Amino acid sequence: DVDIAMEFLKILSLFIKTSQNVENCPSISKKNMEIINKAISFIDNNYTQSISLYDIACYVHLSKIYFHNFFLKATGQTPHEYLISKRISNVKFLLNTTDKSFSEIASDCGFTSQAYMTYVFKKKMQCTPMQYKKNLKNFRK
Repeated sequence: DVDIAMEFLKILSLFIKTSQNVENCPSISKKNMEIINKAISFIDNNYTQSISLYDIACYVHLSKIYFHNFFLKATGQTPHEYLISKRISNVKFLLNTTDKSFSEIASDCGFTSQAYMTYVFKKKMQCTPMQYKKNLKNFRK
């Protein structure tokens, strides 16, 4: 399905952009790149859970503030921004490929509630999940 392929490519593009930012930053050593990649992997594997900056920083054995600034410098986005982008990408994928309810999608993507998912989704996408799903259906016709 073309829509699924498009969503997959968007997610892949986000991952590639993040890793290119890390690779293109000359001030980041190989060891520091490993720390960033370890943090990204942690987020990618746990974004469906309730995770905090503290959880990620502990995982890579750094203080919260140092890790936040380190991640921002290396990737061009905060750990929270990366986490939200990951969750929104998955929301879009599930809206496109399943008939799950919005509350199920919110839960599956690590949001604490459907309302919070809708708030974040609208802020990032300039439309609600309902509007996004309707536009997908109209596009398929």
